[in-house]
Amino acid sequence: MWQGCCPAPPEQTQSISDRKGVFGARRRVRLRRHTDREQKVKERGEARALGSATGIRPMIPAPIPSRSRFMAFEFIQIWSRSRRRARAQARALLRSQILRAAADQPGPPAIALARSRYADHGHVTIDPLETECRLHTDGIEVRAWVLVPHGDVPARLADILAPSIVKLSQLPPRVRQIFFLRTAYAITTRDIAFLLDVPRRYVRRAILIAIASLDSKRK
Repeated sequence: MWQGCCPAPPEQTQSISDRKGVFGARRRVRLRRHTDREQKVKERGEARALGSATGIRPMIPAPIPSRSRFMAFEFIQIWSRSRRRARAQARALLRSQILRAAADQPGPPAIALARSRYADHGHVTIDPLETECRLHTDGIEVRAWVLVPHGDVPARLADILAPSIVKLSQLPPRVRQIFFLRTAYAITTRDIAFLLDVPRRYVRRAILIAIASLDSKRK
């Protein structure tokens, strides 16, 4: 019989140490499982963030091993770029088909009349999908393009206008409009935002984009 401060028998001491070892191993297993679970949740969160940024929902059927995680991320990036490129090509093809189908239509009555009236005038061009027209005291005005021959363009402006027109033509129409309203018509940023009903931040950003496009070396 042993009680109080007397040491425990060897058999009892051995069993207690074994029990502590078992409990420690179980605790380590639980910690490892918890760490693996947190890692899986983190990887899925990163995949969802990447999908929301690229507009593509990644499909990850199983957890990705740590050694191949970087390769999988690169694959998702390449796949996203290829999908965006294919989407842009499909939209360009669809746009060309729509324009080709609508090219045979005369358009609204006022614009169809202007087309027939100025069909023989090579210096006046009306866009295929033009819809803008307005009343005038002497008749009807239709929006069109007027050709300025090379002979009417001063030599000192020809070398400046051609590259700037090419660079600005690659920008959205609203960006070009804001840039010319600010630089050519001297309208302030606040007034441009009021006229076009856009935020001032958008106006400032459009001006910076146009300036960067003009400063670029591409032709």
